[in-house]
Amino acid sequence: MRSRGLSAGILAAALLLAEERLCSQTISFSPVNPTVDQSIEITFPALAACAVIPIVQFRPPAAGNGRIELAFSYSQCGLEPFLRHITTQIGPLPLGTYRVTAYYALGASVSVPLVVSRTGTVGGLAIQPARPLAGEPVAAVIDSFCPLAFKPPRLVAEGGRTVVEIEHDADAPPPPVACTSEPSFRHRVSLPPLQVGPHQVRVLTRAGSAPAAEAELVFGVSSPHGLSLLGDRFTVSAQWSAPGFPSAAARGVQLTEDSGYFYFLGPSNVELVVKLLDGCAVNRRYWAFLAGLTNVKLTVYVYDTLHGQTEVYTSPAGVPFAPVQDTAGFATCPGLLGGPRSSLLGEAE
Repeated sequence: MRSRGLSAGILAAALLLAEERLCSQTISFSPVNPTVDQSIEITFPALAACAVIPIVQFRPPAAGNGRIELAFSYSQCGLEPFLRHITTQIGPLPLGTYRVTAYYALGASVSVPLVVSRTGTVGGLAIQPARPLAGEPVAAVIDSFCPLAFKPPRLVAEGGRTVVEIEHDADAPPPPVACTSEPSFRHRVSLPPLQVGPHQVRVLTRAGSAPAAEAELVFGVSSPHGLSLLGDRFTVSAQWSAPGFPSAAARGVQLTEDSGYFYFLGPSNVELVVKLLDGCAVNRRYWAFLAGLTNVKLTVYVYDTLHGQTEVYTSPAGVPFAPVQDTAGFATCPGLLGGPRSSLLGEAE
C-alpha cells in the first residue's frame, strides 16, 4: 500500500515538472487565418508518456468574443513523461475573436488568441491599452496579410453597447507592397473618445458593393475611479445621475482584494458596496454581490478583463437599489466551460 502511494507521489511530481514545461509551449492553427467556412486543426502540447484524451468545448462568440477550451484526461502514465504535440479539429466557427486555452490536470495552462474572419483578410485584432479607461487614448490594432487603408472609425449604438466600425477604404490607392503568408502588416487606428461600458470593434471590408463585418472583438472601458478586484481580473465601474446633477462616475474605494465601495459626492457617504468572489470550486462561476444605499439612477459595470465579458446592473431613479446576488453571470472559470476539471488519472472531480 505504501509502495503504491509512493509511486503515485513520484508520478504526480513527474507530471508536475512536465506540465511546468508546457507553459513554454504554444498552440498553433491550420489554417493560420481561418475563415467562417473552414474547419480548424489545432495542435497543442501534451504529455507523451500518458494516454491523452483531449476534450474540446467552445462557446460561440457573444457579439465578438468566443472561447475554445481543451482539457485532458491522463491514463496509463509512465514515470518519465515527456512532451509531444497532438492535433484535434474544431469548426467551422462563427465570426469572432477567440481565446484558445489548454488546461492540464495539475494546473498548467497555455493560452493564445485566434481570429476567425469572413475572408481571411484580418489575422489579428486587439485593443491598446488592453484595459482602457474612459478618457484615455485607445487604438485598435489590426494585423493583416495585405497592406490596407482604413476610413476614420465611426460609433454606432447597437444592442446596449457601443460599436466602433472601422471600414477598409477600398478606394485608396494600394501601396506597392506584396501580400504575405503571415499577418505581417500592422495597422493602428485611433478610436474616438469612449465612455464607460461594453464596446465592440468591428472591422468592415467590401463584400460586393457593400461593406460587411470581417472581424470583431468585444472589450470593456472602465472608469479611472473604479475598483480592480480579484487580482485585477475584474474591474467595477459605476455611473449615477440625479435631478440637478449630470451623469457622473462614482468613485471607488478598495477595501480588500475582493471588495470595495463607491461614493458620489463625498467619501464619508457610502452609496454602493461591491464584492466579487471566486465560486469556481462551487458552480464554475465568478459571483458578483452588490448592495446599494441609494435611490438615484445607478448603472454598475462589472468587466472580466480576461475574457472581455461585461455584466451591467441598472437601478432606475426613484427606486431603492435592490440587492444583487449574481452567482451565474460569469461562466469564465479556468478549465472546461461549465464542466468538471480533469484529475490526475482522468476521473471527473
